[in-house]
Amino acid sequence: MFQAFRELFELLGFKRARETRSFALDDELHAAVLERAVIKKRRAADLIVELVSTGLNRIENEDWLSLNRERLSRREPQITALVCLGSRLDPAFSRLA
Repeated sequence: MFQAFRELFELLGFKRARETRSFALDDELHAAVLERAVIKKRRAADLIVELVSTGLNRIENEDWLSLNRERLSRREPQITALVCLGSRLDPAFSRLA
């Protein structure tokens, strides 16, 4: 996966930094990553890249949801909640009326 990121960055025209960039992990987090890498039979560096990528995607999704939540009408969140709780649309509409 790390190689895929490198290739993507090259295609997009990003240049690699001259110095290595790294961030110190606290001991507990570092141990957890190493343990998970052993379980998954993967390199710790690849696992860290995947974790950071997944975390960034989650943040972007949360931002997108927050932005779009503001655009909903007053009724739309209520209908969504009722449907998520298992209500069918016809009864959900009658409960809101």
